[in-house]
Amino acid sequence: MAYLRRRSGSKYWFAQWNDPVSGKKITRSTKVEAKGGNRRKAQDIADEFEEETKKVRTEIQVRKVLNDLHTRITGNNVVVKSVREVFEEWINNQSGGISRNSLLAYRGSIEAFLSWFGERSDQEINLVTQKDIVDFRNATEKQRSGATVNKHLKLLRRIFADAKKKAYISIDPTDDVNIVKRRRQENGRQAFSAEELQRIVDLADPEWKSMIRFALYTGGQRLGDIALLKWANID
Repeated sequence: MAYLRRRSGSKYWFAQWNDPVSGKKITRSTKVEAKGGNRRKAQDIADEFEEETKKVRTEIQVRKVLNDLHTRITGNNVVVKSVREVFEEWINNQSGGISRNSLLAYRGSIEAFLSWFGERSDQEINLVTQKDIVDFRNATEKQRSGATVNKHLKLLRRIFADAKKKAYISIDPTDDVNIVKRRRQENGRQAFSAEELQRIVDLADPEWKSMIRFALYTGGQRLGDIALLKWANID
């Protein structure tokens, strides 16, 4: 049975119920203010959401029905944003609170997904399915390390969780998408030997010679941090 809940930061009642196909919880704003006198109206909306969901069988059908039903019941259109818009909104909200290197890493993961998703990146975000996320994971795994694939997946989970919280989507397509196991050769990586390091330094230009040595003597400091070092930072 559908039930109501309040969400921190929102003035509306939220309906929540289980998808009859997947068993996952679906959450949708009723757009009815969370006041005692409005509870019955909000519950009626929640019950109708649940009833209509029982009549459909696919994720995309569920999303379309919920959006149409929401507009018909409340008179308010569901906020519709494209994949690209939601991703850009998310990264812009992070800009002030994280380091430059983290921001660059996040942008790299976002660009990897949008590039793979192609023209569909400009379609509604609520059309992204679990199969899309799995296909992206599998395609990326063929070209990149397991650690990189999992980094992309973890960021996608954060972005889609935020999109669900803002009611841009009703079903999170990253739910139950497993990370990949690291391949044996990845786990068996070893540091360069002294002879190998010497061969690398011998082939490097003057700038790279310095960067290699700083990486060695700082115990593997990030390359981006080394590139930004100034003599004033050196004791």
